Amino acid sequence: MAISKVFSITVALLVCVSACAYGYNRKAREESVFKSYVDYFKSVYDIMEKEYYLPVSKEAFERYIADFKDKIYETQVKDKSKIDNNIKHVGAGIMVSKLKDQSDPFTNFFPPQMVKQFKESVLGYGGDIGLEGALSDGHFVITQVEPRSDAFKKGIAIGDEVLKVEGKPVTALTQEQIQKMFSRVSGKEVKLEIFFTKLKKSASVAVVSAQYFKQSVFVVATGEPRVACLKIKFFNQETGNEIRNSIGTLNKQGIGKLILDLRDNGGGPPLAAWDISGVFLAPQQKLFYFQRRQQAPTGLITSPSEVRYQGDVAILVNKGTGSASELFSGIMQAYHRAELIGQHTAGMVYLKSIFDLKDGASLELTVAKGYLFDGNPISSDGLKPDVALPDDTNLLASAVRALEAAAPSSK
Repeated sequence: MAISKVFSITVALLVCVSACAYGYNRKAREESVFKSYVDYFKSVYDIMEKEYYLPVSKEAFERYIADFKDKIYETQVKDKSKIDNNIKHVGAGIMVSKLKDQSDPFTNFFPPQMVKQFKESVLGYGGDIGLEGALSDGHFVITQVEPRSDAFKKGIAIGDEVLKVEGKPVTALTQEQIQKMFSRVSGKEVKLEIFFTKLKKSASVAVVSAQYFKQSVFVVATGEPRVACLKIKFFNQETGNEIRNSIGTLNKQGIGKLILDLRDNGGGPPLAAWDISGVFLAPQQKLFYFQRRQQAPTGLITSPSEVRYQGDVAILVNKGTGSASELFSGIMQAYHRAELIGQHTAGMVYLKSIFDLKDGASLELTVAKGYLFDGNPISSDGLKPDVALPDDTNLLASAVRALEAAAPSSK
């Protein structure tokens, strides 16, 4: 009887010890998981503290960690035995929005699933087969072929018609389904059946999806042979080459008046503004500089360019004209090289950098503020146009009339 009692007590003690050990181990795991969240947030904070153009508050970071624990980790994380990547990324995004200056629209955190689309937008490159089109009445007609894409290399042109995608007739697909099939993972083939309009015959074509810099410069008809217009949708690393090629063609045609349409051009790399400066401005002219926190300013002068345009220039701008496009417009206006026509610009000339994290997420940071060559920053109200006009369908025609009325440039 005594032995049985001892045995029962022993079992009870073992159960108690096991339960305590389990509870201790679970608590230790939970503490380890919470520390993983904190370490991740700290890695993002460290980048901001070092690179952001304004000081970042350590106290604000510590307050956020406390808030995260009380309001997110304790209440929303059901399984505390392992890290939840969605919670981790949402938490990092909330932290970045709290730590950045509230007037800064650029600084953002992007989880891995959003990075591809974000970089394509910011850097001006695509990751697809390079075709866009419109589906109407059972016909999918090509409206855009990217000149650096495999589709262009395979001879597909605007006006050609896609009959089948991966063996499926376009009549059985929606616009969204077709465009999604065009955006295969880089390196993958997309099999198309194309009706080539000029050849008046159909053929099967295998087009490879790849990353490439998108076309950014487009010729726009003005209705006046003496006035040309170039629409620059955004800036990327190839914009300078596209501008020089277009200007070279216009010079051969003897075009002496030019409109640059930068409406809704959110910019891109600031060096793109420098890259095209030599086409329009005299050599060795000061352009702009960027001021990083606790660093000497970095300034640039006119880029070297064998292609020059010396005719009259008007630039169309609106509230969507920002970053590199706004910087270029401000330089041209300050040197009286171009008239700005339209509406006030965005007032957002900053240098931005992208920092990639180990888990595939990215942090876009504003790292410096931009200034024109005379030391003046572009106001938060943006550039004031020389000719204020409504941003509507008549703006291009109004700019054409203004340039036609102007005396020939002597620049």
